[in-house]
Amino acid sequence: LGLIRQKLHPSTESFNAILAACARDENISAALKWFQRLLDAGLKPDRVTYRTMVSVCARVGNLPLAEEWLGRMLDATDERLDVCQLQ
Repeated sequence: LGLIRQKLHPSTESFNAILAACARDENISAALKWFQRLLDAGLKPDRVTYRTMVSVCARVGNLPLAEEWLGRMLDATDERLDVCQLQ
């Protein structure tokens, strides 16, 4: 959030990069915090954002939370569920 205080304007894509790093590290708590920061910055999550949240939840074995994020993605985007994409 220091970028915001310095009047630099982060993008959804920059937050997605941070979320991807959280997913690689299997750090779900950091991913949840950064997702909230994205919202606090007035940005709109995109399908990459939601897929990354699903991924981090699945990586740590929290399948109910992964399913919740998948539902959020389907509700918030025009994304269609394609089983092949989930592999």
